[in-house]
Amino acid sequence: MKLINIDKKRYSDRREIVQKYMQVIIKQIKAKNNGDIPDAFAPALDSLADLYDIYYDTLSCYREQGVMVVDRFGNAVKNPLIKQILEISHQVQKIERDFGLTLKSANTIKDAEPEGDDLLDKLNTL
Repeated sequence: MKLINIDKKRYSDRREIVQKYMQVIIKQIKAKNNGDIPDAFAPALDSLADLYDIYYDTLSCYREQGVMVVDRFGNAVKNPLIKQILEISHQVQKIERDFGLTLKSANTIKDAEPEGDDLLDKLNTL
């Protein structure tokens, strides 16, 4: 299995809150993988950082505009950013579940592991 080195600099172009969150996630993943991050994880981690960045941009716009906005015909309608925020949240949750970062997914992975066997070792032998 090829391993990558992900450090703080990898997400330095993101907003501070995203950088901090990614540090926590990377720390959790390393803890589950004997201090390593498999190379195959990089695209999903990068996507997660992008999604968080987009989420905070969208949330900021939503907070400025409010729940209702005026459409091109002059009618008050529900802000379409609400749907985007929910879709981004859903995508983030899917990636977090895949990495076992939610409480439920972490417990599911734990329950599936026999004592003493590493999940990644089991997956590599398939």
